[in-house]
Amino acid sequence: MKCSIFHISLFFTLFLIYFLLFKTFIFQKIEQKSRFGILQNWLDCAQKSFNFNEKPQDFWNSTTKKIDFCGKVFETLEIRGFNNTDEQKFAILPKNRLNPIDSPDVLLSLGIGKDIKAEKKLKLAYGPNPIQFYGADPMFMDNYEIYREIGSYFPLAISSTDGFFDAGVLVGKVYRNLRVYHINFLHFIKNILNLKIIDHLWMDNEYSEYGLFPYFYKNGILDQEGITVCQLNMEVHNATLAQKSEFKGFVRRIIDDQKYAIVNNYFEGIHYRLFLVNLDSDYCLYKFFYQL
Repeated sequence: MKCSIFHISLFFTLFLIYFLLFKTFIFQKIEQKSRFGILQNWLDCAQKSFNFNEKPQDFWNSTTKKIDFCGKVFETLEIRGFNNTDEQKFAILPKNRLNPIDSPDVLLSLGIGKDIKAEKKLKLAYGPNPIQFYGADPMFMDNYEIYREIGSYFPLAISSTDGFFDAGVLVGKVYRNLRVYHINFLHFIKNILNLKIIDHLWMDNEYSEYGLFPYFYKNGILDQEGITVCQLNMEVHNATLAQKSEFKGFVRRIIDDQKYAIVNNYFEGIHYRLFLVNLDSDYCLYKFFYQL
């Protein structure tokens, strides 16, 4: 009788193990197929639509419509917009948490501009789910007072290089070029914030974005340090022809890397405000996109 009970127990144990392995295998296959399908659709559209033989100014002028057109393949992502005074940020809320005591999601704002309306709306949308806010802006006045309502504020300009450089900063209600101290982006997130995962990165750091393009490339600076960014709002400011050439190279590299996809763009004829999602990270896929 004992032998019979043992065999029955063993059978159900083995059955449960096989079932869980089968379920995991099927889930991974569905997830991989879904990821590949939606990313491949975007890549096919982008490769046909973007013309990298265009001059930088022509590419700058023509790209917004192509981003919007190819971004239609992401309609299932349940993208939500969060407005502040003069622009809109985009985010996809978590669809799955890794465990019941999961650490808070992280939103990092580079450039606050005395406006946290969008951050407050995102916090409200998160409901009971935990989210930690970090904000950096070199102008201490006002930004410190408002940002400490939701998170941790750092009076810093973040760029690709340490040192004193000119930066466009909001003084009163007008942007002016002032000489402020910049610190390296990698040093900031690795050694000061001690972050390995940034769920939402909102960049409006007044032209410093051009120097930060390589950080987001596949096997680039962040990948080499094991740092993951799932969702990226990046304001790309209208600037020189040389910088527009850098922008063209950035878009081309994003397509070639197949790591991020440019989902949409909030463009008012001056600056590009891009929203990119990471479809290469298992963490990002599982947490935000597993229902693709």
